[in-house]
Parts: sequence; C-alpha cells; structure tokens
Amino acid sequence: MNLLSYGIIVNNTFLREKPEVVRRFLAATLKAYDYTFKNMDEAIDIFVKRTADTSPKAQHKAELLVYQQNLHTENTRGKPLGWQADKDWDRMLSTLEKYGGMTSRRPASEYFTNEYLPAN
Repeated sequence: MNLLSYGIIVNNTFLREKPEVVRRFLAATLKAYDYTFKNMDEAIDIFVKRTADTSPKAQHKAELLVYQQNLHTENTRGKPLGWQADKDWDRMLSTLEKYGGMTSRRPASEYFTNEYLPAN
C-alpha cells in the first residue's frame, strides 16, 4: 500500500494572501532537509541534545536513512525534494476510496501543487 505522507499543509486563504511566505517556508524546509542528510551525525547530535533522547545513535541514523529513501517515489525520482506526482496521488486516493471510506473524490491536482517549490 502506498500512502503519501511527509507533507506540508497550508490553507487556501493563507496561500492566496501570503504566497511568498509559503515559498520562503518551503525553501527553508528543503534547505534544512538537505543539510540534515548531508550532516546526519551533527543533526542526530542536535536532536539528542534538544530532546534528551536516549536511543542509540545508530538507531537514529538508520531511521534517517529510511526516511530519506521514502521521500521519493518512482514518479518523483530525479525531481526536487517535495515535488509531487499526479500518479502517486491517484493511487493513494484510489486506496482511500476502496479501504478508507473516502467519498467525493476530487482530481489529484486539487490536493497538491508544486507551484511554490523553489526552482533549484
């Protein structure tokens, strides 16, 4: 089962009224992901210090690697982090209709946009 996750949600009013805030927020978020994945040991040290988490560092690193691998699908490979594909949404929405009780399905393009992602 392929259910999308790891999303950033914004309401339409805020998006309409403050599109540059959304663009800057997404750019900062993607910069943080990039830094985290390029500097995993440092990121883990910061996380442990801020949360007082006592899990082994190796566990955190393994979790980050799995997380990193799951940020792309077959349909988004080669695209910037955060880029969404209609095919992935269609597949997820079909699953939600069949097993999750979803009714009143809309076209996939009404659930997401790539418009506000930074141009690499």
